[in-house]
Amino acid sequence: VQPNRTRARIVVAVLTLLLFAGGTFLPLPYAIQAYGVVEAHQSLVMHTIVDGTLIKMHASNGSRVRKGDVLAEFRDLDLEGEQDLARHELRVAEQSLRIAIHRNPADLEPIQRRIQSLTQQLRELEKLRSYLIVTAPQDGEWVAPALHERQGTWMPRGYALGELVSGERFRFVAV
Repeated sequence: VQPNRTRARIVVAVLTLLLFAGGTFLPLPYAIQAYGVVEAHQSLVMHTIVDGTLIKMHASNGSRVRKGDVLAEFRDLDLEGEQDLARHELRVAEQSLRIAIHRNPADLEPIQRRIQSLTQQLRELEKLRSYLIVTAPQDGEWVAPALHERQGTWMPRGYALGELVSGERFRFVAV
C-alpha cells in the first residue's frame, strides 16, 4: 500500500508541475473577438451658450487643441445693437447728470439709479458677448465633422458644435 501512495503522490506532483509549466511556457491567446465601440474616457460635448451666426472656425475637425484655444467665433447683430443702444443711453444719462448737477439737484438720484442700471446691463451684455467666442475648456482633439458646413448660418442657443475628446484614456464597450 505504501509504494502505491508514494507513486500516486509522485504522479500527482509531476502532473501538477507539467500543467503549471505548460501554462507558463506555452503561448495562449490573450485576445477575444467582440463587437463594440472604443470611446474616450473623458470627452466633452460643446454647445453654443448664446444664439449667433458662425463666422469663423479656428479649429478644424480632428485638430489637437489646448485649453483656452479658440474653437469657433460667432456674431449676434441683435446683441451688438442692444450694446450700442445701452451705450448711447448711458451717454445720455451721464449728460443728464451733468446738467442736473447745475440746474436741478432733485433729479440726481433717479439719474444715478438709471446710470447704475445701464452700467449693469452693459456688463451683462458684455458677458453674453464673451460667449460668442467658444474656447476649449481642456486639452484634447476637436471632433466636429460637419461644423464647417454650418459656417455663415444662424445657430440657436444649445446647439451641439462638436466634441472635445481627451486622448489620454480609452475604454471598450461591447455591444
